[in-house]
Amino acid sequence: MNRLPNLVYANFSNNLIAEVEPNAFRGLKELQFLDLTTNEQVNVTLGEIANLRYLSIGNNNVRDFLWRRLRGLPNLEELHLDSNWLENLDMGLFLALPRLRLLNVSNNNLCEIKGSLFTGPSGRAPLLLLDYSSNNVKVLEDSVFDKLGDLRTLNLWLNQISKIHPRAFQGLSALESLQLQGNKISALPDEVFSNLTALQRLDLSRNSIRQLGARVFGGSLLGRLTHLDLSRNSIVELHPLSLSALPHLRELRLGGNKLTALDVRMFAPLRRLQVLAIGENRLEQIEEDMLETFEHLSRLDINNNRLSFLPSLQAAQYLLRLRHISIEGNPWQCLCLDEITAWLDKRQVSYARPSSAYYSGRKPLCVVTPVEQCLRDLKAVRAHGVIESYEQI
Repeated sequence: MNRLPNLVYANFSNNLIAEVEPNAFRGLKELQFLDLTTNEQVNVTLGEIANLRYLSIGNNNVRDFLWRRLRGLPNLEELHLDSNWLENLDMGLFLALPRLRLLNVSNNNLCEIKGSLFTGPSGRAPLLLLDYSSNNVKVLEDSVFDKLGDLRTLNLWLNQISKIHPRAFQGLSALESLQLQGNKISALPDEVFSNLTALQRLDLSRNSIRQLGARVFGGSLLGRLTHLDLSRNSIVELHPLSLSALPHLRELRLGGNKLTALDVRMFAPLRRLQVLAIGENRLEQIEEDMLETFEHLSRLDINNNRLSFLPSLQAAQYLLRLRHISIEGNPWQCLCLDEITAWLDKRQVSYARPSSAYYSGRKPLCVVTPVEQCLRDLKAVRAHGVIESYEQI
């Protein structure tokens, strides 16, 4: 390697390299990119590579990564240690790597996150992205990230997180994306997200959340949050004020929960909402005053609920920007469905997916009732057994 003093980029990935000699890269003063992904390394000591900016040791057999092995990489900005066998991280990591901007330790065996890990020479770490996904973290303690004031992206999906302390995200004033999907979260403490004033995307899908309280997002506005995913939980109830701090929300996903009703007070502040996914719940009715709040909605998913009718749409002055709606999998009265599809066709709103079993004739789209008009009274619908008739088809 000493014969390549001007080497900038080195890729040794997808080999069977079991060991790299400590001084293998000595003299490569211009080397900035080193990829050792998918090899057989257990311990890695690279020696001094003063200008190295990018290092990947992903998909190896590394079990521990002591900070003293990194002392020769003072300018490293991006470190990938994903898909190894790491069980803990050395507390001196950021003392050795004072300029690290991206740390990827996903898909390891890490069981906890210690706040002391993020101590750098100036007292805080300059990380912009931390990927801790696909590990075995169970608890997020108070102030665990408070030394990461510059962090923009925090990936914690597919861990075993079941408890989040109220001040777990304290100090993350620059955070824009928080990924918590695929954990075991059943409850969210009040104001747990209230200090995330720069947050734009929050994914809490595929957890076990049962309800959303009034103060989960705190009393002050989170004016930058535009995307919220709560799909695939066990949500039975949403407090009417649970989303009142999110006036700029553009996309809300609540599909795959256990909601039986929606409160118009919850949607009234969401005047900028463009995408609403509430399919695969247990909704029997959507009130007209709720539809009137959807001024900017372009996509609406209400499929696979227990809806048999919608408010009359013939003279409706709402849903004017709607471009796509999914309606299949509901026990529609056939007369009601005819009215709905006629209105959608007139507005040129797409709704039929040819690949769907409902539009190919394999599953029923509606129920024929003995009355000659669309029943828009839930008591009358129940009296005629519309939903039960559909479920027996």
